[in-house]
Amino acid sequence: MARLVDLLKRVDVEYISGDVDCQVSAVTFDSRRCGPGTLFVCIDGFSTDGHKYLGDAVALGTRVCIVTRDVEAPEGVTVVKVKDSRNAMAAVACELYDNPSRKMHLLGITGTKGKTTTAYIYWSILNSLGYTTGMIGTLGNYIANDKINTGRSTPTTPESCDLQYTFTYMMEKGAQDAVMEVTSQALKLSRVAYTEYETGIFMNLTRDHITEREHPDMEDYFMSKAKLFNMCKQAVINVDSEYGQRLLPMVTVPVYKMSLTEGDIYPTNVETEALGMSFDINTPWGNAKISTNLQGMFNVYNIMAAVSACCLRGIDLETAAKAVGRVCVPGRLEEVTIDAPFKVLIDYAHTPDSLENVLRALKDVTKGRVICLFGCGGDRDHGKRPQMGKISCSLADISIITSDNPRTEDPDAIIDMIEEGAKETSGKYVRITDRKAAIKQALILAEAGDVVVLAGKGQETYQMFGDRTIPFDERVITKQAWEEIQNEG
Repeated sequence: MARLVDLLKRVDVEYISGDVDCQVSAVTFDSRRCGPGTLFVCIDGFSTDGHKYLGDAVALGTRVCIVTRDVEAPEGVTVVKVKDSRNAMAAVACELYDNPSRKMHLLGITGTKGKTTTAYIYWSILNSLGYTTGMIGTLGNYIANDKINTGRSTPTTPESCDLQYTFTYMMEKGAQDAVMEVTSQALKLSRVAYTEYETGIFMNLTRDHITEREHPDMEDYFMSKAKLFNMCKQAVINVDSEYGQRLLPMVTVPVYKMSLTEGDIYPTNVETEALGMSFDINTPWGNAKISTNLQGMFNVYNIMAAVSACCLRGIDLETAAKAVGRVCVPGRLEEVTIDAPFKVLIDYAHTPDSLENVLRALKDVTKGRVICLFGCGGDRDHGKRPQMGKISCSLADISIITSDNPRTEDPDAIIDMIEEGAKETSGKYVRITDRKAAIKQALILAEAGDVVVLAGKGQETYQMFGDRTIPFDERVITKQAWEEIQNEG
């Protein structure tokens, strides 16, 4: 509980009408969560305008609101007009929850790919060493090994009021450390504004999220990512990325350069195996041997970033390096165990660059053929669709083009766009719109020594259509399909 006037100390206020000493116990942008003591923030979002729901919020007991346009509020309701309601909500939430990020060792990771894996590795290492650690990201919200449900439906990076609430909840449960994926949308839309990070990590930047609703171009995408490094005390930057090189002169905090060949953090003696890889990590904190069941050079970056963050947290390098060997990341080249003479792997690769990295890594260690099943999400970047078709059909021995999360788009229209790129190659491919049928066909085609990779959905356990979301766990579906094949045979 706090006075409204105390919550507004970092808000650019245009005017206030009403009682500035009123008490606030919660802040939200969702009128359905409102009640006595709740501050309602009217956000003009992608799909609706929060100002339309001010009456609903008041009916539920709200007596204070933040707006960006003049409104007619009932008597007794305090109105705060601001220029940017999202930024204002972040400032208010930080003050209401007493700036929890200042009291935690908070790691923020941004980049197009690698965020989830790096966050999971770091979180796993700290938990294995006895640190009660929170995680916020694609795999969900966790405190130690317990998945938490705060009763709030949130994206990868939650809205600011939910984020600050989650930090506070984690601390109440004993967490002093936390790691989070910081998305470009979170940075652009002020979801993480006023959050203070001990360390920020920049992984890379490749084409993704280029849409009218997200980022109009790569420059906007990059500048959104760059905002994280005005919010941290130290940074680890992948300088093999051209955007990492661009970022370097923009960062004023101490920077540790990460690279495959040179810099402050780099690997040597990389050896790949069928069930993992090993390498020596060279850092300002010493050198150590890494052995892991993860595969691919892209995972070398992820491991180096996570281990470096551990060292910056004060953990001994050798201790962190040993802990990496026990980490298995859900949905990242995750094996589905079936009684078959070939392997089935699930991976979240859903961008051109990540798909290429996965396929190249598998080609290096597979004795037989690589069969790649993939699709592209609806209501997302159209430009990457033909690129992914071309990549899969150039690298995989057989490609199966199917549906991903079509959302409001026609699945066959999405596949048509993917097929444009596939036709530019001489690679073998088939198109099967129904993803369940496509998985079964991939298993039918597979022979001894082959690897089937189901790309795009990773840890997801659902499939999204315009009018519904259905259960769709590829681990379960793969096992069911294999049993059907065995029974049919």
